[in-house]
Amino acid sequence: MASSGTAGTLTSSVAALVMDKTMLNSDVIKLDLTSASFGYQAGITNTLQMALKGTDFKTPKEIALEANTFSKVFKGVDFNNLLLALNLPFTENSDVELRVKSSISSTVMPVYSNALTLSARPFPLTTWLYVPGLIKAGIHKLQIAWFHLLAMVNLRE
Repeated sequence: MASSGTAGTLTSSVAALVMDKTMLNSDVIKLDLTSASFGYQAGITNTLQMALKGTDFKTPKEIALEANTFSKVFKGVDFNNLLLALNLPFTENSDVELRVKSSISSTVMPVYSNALTLSARPFPLTTWLYVPGLIKAGIHKLQIAWFHLLAMVNLRE
């Protein structure tokens, strides 16, 4: 029979992280978790939760962790996307909390690890393509020619 459960402990390799494009393909953070216990050998589902500090995890971003995985390393691009999903500003660090929810079934209450605070700043993943005027005008003429060609095909039918 399952007991109410004892949460695992979450640790992080960093306490602050300011993202930039040079970090996209690098390992930027490693999270380690000790296993939760529910009183017997159970198939435990672990889910990493991230939320802005002070929100009490009301609407966390969740990342399912693979079964029997007690360490998770994030590449820069993946962790930056998680930070962007929290709508954090690009101009200053924000405090983000991380914790792990461990559960064995929908009938047994989940347990939550300790919450870690991470000072983090994402960067926007937008890129701009500047098109010089002559090329832009040439594309426009090509669009007009294509439109006229389609109109002529439609008239023949």
